[in-house]
Amino acid sequence: MKGPDELDLGLVAGDADLVAAVVFSQNVFRAAPVEHSAERVKSGTCRAVVVNAADANALVGKRGRDDAEAMAHDAARGLSCDEKRVLVVSTGTVGRVLPVESIVRATPQPCAALRPDGLDDLVHATDRTDERALRLVRSGKKTHGRLLGVAKGKGLLGLDLSTTLAFVVTAIEVGKAFLRKAIAQAAATTFLSASGDGEASTDDAIYARSSGKTKNKPIDGGESGAAFSAALTEVPRELARGVVRDARGTTHIVTFASARSLSTMRNCGIALEAGKRAHEVMRHGEYSVRIRVGKGKGVARHVGCDLSPDTVRAAAGSRL
Repeated sequence: MKGPDELDLGLVAGDADLVAAVVFSQNVFRAAPVEHSAERVKSGTCRAVVVNAADANALVGKRGRDDAEAMAHDAARGLSCDEKRVLVVSTGTVGRVLPVESIVRATPQPCAALRPDGLDDLVHATDRTDERALRLVRSGKKTHGRLLGVAKGKGLLGLDLSTTLAFVVTAIEVGKAFLRKAIAQAAATTFLSASGDGEASTDDAIYARSSGKTKNKPIDGGESGAAFSAALTEVPRELARGVVRDARGTTHIVTFASARSLSTMRNCGIALEAGKRAHEVMRHGEYSVRIRVGKGKGVARHVGCDLSPDTVRAAAGSRL
Protein backbone atom coordinates (compact mmCIF):
# COMPACT_ATOMS: atom_id res chain seq x y z
CA MET A 1 0.00 0.00 0.00
CA LYS A 2 2.90 2.31 0.83
CA GLY A 3 6.37 1.78 -0.58
CA PRO A 4 8.02 -1.65 -0.46
CA ASP A 5 10.14 -0.83 2.59
CA GLU A 6 7.55 1.13 4.56
CA LEU A 7 5.29 -0.09 7.37
CA ASP A 8 1.59 0.14 6.50
CA LEU A 9 -0.02 -2.53 8.71
CA GLY A 10 -0.17 -2.29 12.49
CA LEU A 11 -1.68 -4.23 15.37
CA VAL A 12 -2.53 -3.21 18.94
CA ALA A 13 -3.30 -6.31 21.00
CA GLY A 14 -3.54 -7.52 24.57
CA ASP A 15 -2.68 -10.84 26.15
CA ALA A 16 -6.40 -11.27 26.81
CA ASP A 17 -9.61 -9.34 26.19
CA LEU A 18 -9.42 -5.66 27.15
CA VAL A 19 -12.09 -3.25 28.29
CA ALA A 20 -12.70 -0.99 25.30
CA ALA A 21 -14.69 2.08 24.31
CA VAL A 22 -14.58 4.06 21.07
CA VAL A 23 -15.82 7.42 19.82
CA PHE A 24 -16.38 7.17 16.08
CA SER A 25 -16.67 9.65 13.23
CA GLN A 26 -19.78 11.84 13.24
CA ASN A 27 -19.76 11.87 9.44
CA VAL A 28 -22.97 10.46 7.90
CA PHE A 29 -20.74 8.67 5.36
CA ARG A 30 -18.80 6.30 7.57
CA ALA A 31 -16.23 3.87 6.21
CA ALA A 32 -16.70 0.11 6.37
CA PRO A 33 -14.14 -0.36 9.20
CA VAL A 34 -16.01 2.19 11.33
CA GLU A 35 -19.36 0.42 10.85
CA HIS A 36 -17.69 -2.94 11.47
CA SER A 37 -15.94 -1.84 14.67
CA ALA A 38 -18.91 0.14 16.01
CA GLU A 39 -20.97 -3.03 16.00
CA ARG A 40 -18.30 -5.20 17.62
CA VAL A 41 -17.26 -2.80 20.37
CA LYS A 42 -20.80 -2.72 21.80
CA SER A 43 -19.75 -5.61 24.04
CA GLY A 44 -17.31 -3.27 25.80
CA THR A 45 -14.36 -5.60 25.19
CA CYS A 46 -11.87 -6.33 22.44
CA ARG A 47 -8.64 -8.26 22.09
CA ALA A 48 -7.00 -6.34 19.27
CA VAL A 49 -7.22 -3.51 16.75
CA VAL A 50 -5.70 -4.07 13.31
CA VAL A 51 -4.77 -0.92 11.37
CA ASN A 52 -3.84 -0.34 7.74
CA ALA A 53 -2.60 2.85 6.10
CA ALA A 54 -2.78 4.29 2.55
CA ASP A 55 -6.35 3.10 1.78
CA ALA A 56 -9.40 4.20 3.78
CA ASN A 57 -11.70 1.35 2.67
CA ALA A 58 -14.46 3.94 2.35
CA LEU A 59 -17.23 4.41 -0.22
CA VAL A 60 -16.50 1.12 -2.02
CA GLY A 61 -19.80 -0.66 -1.36
CA LYS A 62 -20.25 -4.14 0.07
CA ARG A 63 -16.66 -4.97 -0.85
CA GLY A 64 -15.52 -2.63 1.93
CA ARG A 65 -17.41 -4.51 4.64
CA ASP A 66 -16.18 -7.87 3.32
CA ASP A 67 -12.60 -6.63 3.38
CA ALA A 68 -12.93 -5.31 6.93
CA GLU A 69 -14.25 -8.68 8.05
CA ALA A 70 -11.38 -10.44 6.27
CA MET A 71 -8.85 -8.26 8.11
CA ALA A 72 -10.46 -9.08 11.46
CA HIS A 73 -10.64 -12.77 10.63
CA ASP A 74 -6.97 -13.12 9.74
CA ALA A 75 -5.79 -11.04 12.69
CA ALA A 76 -7.88 -13.23 14.99
CA ARG A 77 -6.38 -16.35 13.45
CA GLY A 78 -2.88 -15.00 14.03
CA LEU A 79 -3.72 -14.22 17.67
CA SER A 80 -5.76 -17.41 18.25
CA CYS A 81 -8.75 -15.41 19.46
CA ASP A 82 -12.41 -14.86 18.58
CA GLU A 83 -12.65 -12.63 15.50
CA LYS A 84 -15.58 -10.81 17.14
CA ARG A 85 -12.98 -9.38 19.52
CA VAL A 86 -10.94 -7.77 16.73
CA LEU A 87 -11.66 -4.20 15.62
CA VAL A 88 -10.52 -2.76 12.29
CA VAL A 89 -9.12 0.67 11.39
CA SER A 90 -8.22 1.97 7.92
CA THR A 91 -6.80 5.31 6.84
CA GLY A 92 -5.80 6.62 3.45
CA THR A 93 -7.43 7.36 0.10
CA VAL A 94 -11.23 7.25 -0.08
CA GLY A 95 -12.95 5.38 -2.91
CA ARG A 96 -10.12 2.99 -3.61
CA VAL A 97 -10.57 -0.75 -3.12
CA LEU A 98 -8.40 -2.19 -0.37
CA PRO A 99 -5.68 -4.64 -1.50
CA VAL A 100 -7.01 -7.12 1.02
CA GLU A 101 -5.11 -10.08 -0.42
CA SER A 102 -1.81 -8.32 0.35
CA ILE A 103 -3.04 -7.45 3.85
CA VAL A 104 -4.03 -11.06 4.52
CA ARG A 105 -0.61 -12.30 3.42
CA ALA A 106 1.13 -9.70 5.60
CA THR A 107 -1.01 -10.12 8.76
CA PRO A 108 1.17 -12.84 10.35
CA GLN A 109 4.06 -10.36 10.49
CA PRO A 110 2.59 -7.88 13.00
CA CYS A 111 1.06 -10.78 14.95
CA ALA A 112 4.51 -12.32 15.36
CA ALA A 113 6.16 -8.95 16.02
CA LEU A 114 3.96 -7.92 18.96
CA ARG A 115 6.02 -6.63 21.88
CA PRO A 116 5.58 -4.14 24.75
CA ASP A 117 7.97 -1.62 23.18
CA GLY A 118 6.49 -1.78 19.67
CA LEU A 119 4.74 1.59 19.77
CA ASP A 120 7.08 3.19 17.25
CA ASP A 121 6.14 0.54 14.70
CA LEU A 122 2.45 1.38 15.16
CA VAL A 123 3.24 5.06 14.72
CA HIS A 124 5.04 4.46 11.44
CA ALA A 125 2.43 1.98 10.20
CA THR A 126 -0.40 4.50 10.50
CA ASP A 127 1.49 7.55 9.27
CA ARG A 128 2.28 8.89 5.84
CA THR A 129 6.00 9.24 5.37
CA ASP A 130 5.83 12.72 3.81
CA GLU A 131 4.22 14.40 6.80
CA ARG A 132 4.81 14.51 10.53
CA ALA A 133 1.44 14.22 12.19
CA LEU A 134 1.77 11.72 15.00
CA ARG A 135 1.85 12.70 18.62
CA LEU A 136 2.73 10.67 21.67
CA VAL A 137 1.62 11.80 25.13
CA ARG A 138 1.97 10.15 28.51
CA SER A 139 -0.32 11.32 31.26
CA GLY A 140 1.43 13.00 34.16
CA LYS A 141 -1.42 12.32 36.55
CA LYS A 142 -1.34 8.99 38.33
CA THR A 143 -4.54 7.17 39.26
CA HIS A 144 -3.29 3.67 40.06
CA GLY A 145 -1.24 3.90 36.87
CA ARG A 146 -0.59 5.91 33.72
CA LEU A 147 -2.22 6.52 30.36
CA LEU A 148 -0.48 6.50 27.00
CA GLY A 149 -1.86 8.07 23.85
CA VAL A 150 -0.94 8.28 20.17
CA ALA A 151 -2.79 10.05 17.36
CA LYS A 152 -2.56 10.42 13.62
CA GLY A 153 -4.12 13.41 11.88
CA LYS A 154 -3.68 14.98 8.43
CA GLY A 155 -5.88 17.26 6.39
CA LEU A 156 -9.68 17.47 6.53
CA LEU A 157 -9.70 18.85 10.04
CA GLY A 158 -13.22 19.67 11.19
CA LEU A 159 -15.37 19.48 14.29
CA ASP A 160 -16.87 16.16 15.43
CA LEU A 161 -13.60 14.41 14.60
CA SER A 162 -11.45 15.10 11.60
CA THR A 163 -8.94 12.89 9.83
CA THR A 164 -7.94 11.54 13.20
CA LEU A 165 -7.08 8.15 14.59
CA ALA A 166 -6.21 8.12 18.27
CA PHE A 167 -5.41 5.33 20.69
CA VAL A 168 -5.33 5.78 24.48
CA VAL A 169 -4.27 2.74 26.48
CA THR A 170 -3.81 2.06 30.18
CA ALA A 171 -3.31 -0.78 32.63
CA ILE A 172 -5.68 0.84 35.13
CA GLU A 173 -8.74 -1.34 35.75
CA VAL A 174 -11.87 0.52 34.68
CA GLY A 175 -15.52 -0.48 34.41
CA LYS A 176 -16.92 -0.84 30.90
CA ALA A 177 -19.75 1.66 31.29
CA PHE A 178 -17.49 4.14 33.05
CA LEU A 179 -14.81 3.99 30.33
CA ARG A 180 -17.45 4.48 27.64
CA LYS A 181 -18.76 7.57 29.41
CA ALA A 182 -15.30 8.92 30.25
CA ILE A 183 -13.90 8.71 26.71
CA ALA A 184 -17.06 10.29 25.27
CA GLN A 185 -16.72 13.22 27.69
CA ALA A 186 -12.99 13.53 27.01
CA ALA A 187 -13.53 13.51 23.25
CA ALA A 188 -16.27 16.15 23.46
CA THR A 189 -13.90 18.72 24.93
CA THR A 190 -10.82 17.78 22.89
CA PHE A 191 -10.98 16.10 19.48
CA LEU A 192 -14.62 17.02 18.91
CA SER A 193 -13.74 20.66 19.60
CA ALA A 194 -10.84 20.97 17.18
CA SER A 195 -11.08 22.34 13.66
CA GLY A 196 -8.93 23.43 10.74
CA ASP A 197 -10.45 23.43 7.29
CA GLY A 198 -13.96 22.63 8.54
CA GLU A 199 -14.15 19.20 6.91
CA ALA A 200 -14.59 15.74 8.42
CA SER A 201 -13.42 12.29 7.42
CA THR A 202 -15.05 8.88 7.02
CA ASP A 203 -12.68 6.83 9.19
CA ASP A 204 -12.09 8.87 12.35
CA ALA A 205 -12.09 7.15 15.72
CA ILE A 206 -10.70 7.52 19.24
CA TYR A 207 -10.01 4.19 20.93
CA ALA A 208 -9.66 3.81 24.71
CA ARG A 209 -8.58 0.46 26.11
CA SER A 210 -7.73 -0.89 29.54
CA SER A 211 -5.91 -4.11 30.33
CA GLY A 212 -6.71 -3.95 34.06
CA LYS A 213 -3.27 -5.29 34.92
CA THR A 214 -2.86 -2.91 37.87
CA LYS A 215 -5.47 -5.05 39.66
CA ASN A 216 -6.95 -2.03 41.42
CA LYS A 217 -10.60 -1.97 42.40
CA PRO A 218 -12.38 -1.30 39.08
CA ILE A 219 -13.01 2.43 38.70
CA ASP A 220 -16.68 3.25 38.23
CA GLY A 221 -16.93 6.76 39.72
CA GLY A 222 -16.19 8.66 42.91
CA GLU A 223 -12.88 10.40 43.56
CA SER A 224 -10.87 7.81 41.67
CA GLY A 225 -13.27 8.16 38.75
CA ALA A 226 -12.86 11.93 38.72
CA ALA A 227 -9.07 11.59 38.78
CA PHE A 228 -9.11 9.03 35.99
CA SER A 229 -11.44 11.19 33.86
CA ALA A 230 -9.15 14.18 34.33
CA ALA A 231 -6.15 12.17 33.19
CA LEU A 232 -8.11 10.69 30.29
CA THR A 233 -8.99 14.21 29.14
CA GLU A 234 -5.44 15.51 29.54
CA VAL A 235 -4.02 13.03 27.01
CA PRO A 236 -6.52 13.69 24.15
CA ARG A 237 -6.25 17.44 24.76
CA GLU A 238 -2.54 17.43 24.02
CA LEU A 239 -3.01 15.02 21.14
CA ALA A 240 -5.74 17.21 19.61
CA ARG A 241 -3.53 20.28 19.80
CA GLY A 242 -0.78 18.32 18.08
CA VAL A 243 -3.16 17.23 15.32
CA VAL A 244 -4.26 20.83 14.72
CA ARG A 245 -0.66 22.03 14.84
CA ASP A 246 0.44 19.45 12.26
CA ALA A 247 -2.59 19.69 9.95
CA ARG A 248 -1.54 20.17 6.37
CA GLY A 249 -0.98 23.84 5.50
CA THR A 250 -1.28 25.10 9.09
CA THR A 251 0.87 28.10 9.92
CA HIS A 252 -0.88 29.32 13.10
CA ILE A 253 -3.11 27.76 15.74
CA VAL A 254 -5.46 29.39 18.24
CA THR A 255 -7.23 28.22 21.39
CA PHE A 256 -10.49 29.94 22.34
CA ALA A 257 -11.65 29.59 25.95
CA SER A 258 -15.05 30.50 27.38
CA ALA A 259 -16.69 30.31 30.79
CA ARG A 260 -20.05 29.05 29.68
CA SER A 261 -21.06 25.97 27.67
CA LEU A 262 -19.21 23.73 25.23
CA SER A 263 -21.73 24.34 22.44
CA THR A 264 -21.49 28.11 22.88
CA MET A 265 -17.71 27.91 22.86
CA ARG A 266 -17.63 25.87 19.69
CA ASN A 267 -19.92 28.30 17.89
CA CYS A 268 -17.85 31.28 19.03
CA GLY A 269 -14.61 29.53 18.13
CA ILE A 270 -15.76 28.72 14.61
CA ALA A 271 -17.01 32.26 14.01
CA LEU A 272 -13.92 33.95 15.42
CA GLU A 273 -11.55 31.54 13.73
CA ALA A 274 -13.00 32.56 10.36
CA GLY A 275 -13.37 36.22 11.25
CA LYS A 276 -11.20 39.24 10.54
CA ARG A 277 -10.07 39.74 14.13
CA ALA A 278 -8.61 36.22 14.33
CA HIS A 279 -6.69 36.71 11.11
CA GLU A 280 -5.38 40.06 12.30
CA VAL A 281 -3.80 38.49 15.37
CA MET A 282 -2.69 35.25 13.68
CA ARG A 283 0.80 36.58 13.17
CA HIS A 284 2.60 35.04 16.11
CA GLY A 285 2.43 31.28 15.56
CA GLU A 286 0.38 30.02 18.50
CA TYR A 287 -1.81 31.98 20.89
CA SER A 288 -4.88 31.86 23.13
CA VAL A 289 -8.01 33.98 23.24
CA ARG A 290 -10.33 34.09 26.27
CA ILE A 291 -13.93 35.02 25.67
CA ARG A 292 -16.50 35.80 28.35
CA VAL A 293 -19.93 34.59 27.26
CA GLY A 294 -22.27 35.03 30.22
CA LYS A 295 -21.68 33.19 33.46
CA GLY A 296 -20.65 29.60 33.90
CA LYS A 297 -18.74 27.30 36.25
CA GLY A 298 -16.48 25.57 33.75
CA VAL A 299 -14.14 26.51 30.94
CA ALA A 300 -14.82 25.20 27.43
CA ARG A 301 -12.06 25.27 24.82
CA HIS A 302 -12.00 25.23 21.03
CA VAL A 303 -8.72 24.65 19.17
CA GLY A 304 -8.40 25.82 15.59
CA CYS A 305 -5.94 26.98 12.97
CA ASP A 306 -5.74 29.31 10.02
CA LEU A 307 -7.08 28.35 6.59
CA SER A 308 -3.97 28.99 4.53
CA PRO A 309 -3.50 28.56 0.76
CA ASP A 310 -1.43 25.46 1.53
CA THR A 311 -4.37 24.02 3.49
CA VAL A 312 -6.68 24.51 0.52
CA ARG A 313 -4.18 22.97 -1.89
CA ALA A 314 -3.66 19.99 0.41
CA ALA A 315 -7.41 19.41 0.86
CA ALA A 316 -8.00 19.60 -2.92
CA GLY A 317 -5.94 16.44 -3.39
CA SER A 318 -6.62 15.01 0.02
CA ARG A 319 -5.91 11.49 1.10
CA LEU A 320 -7.66 10.58 4.31
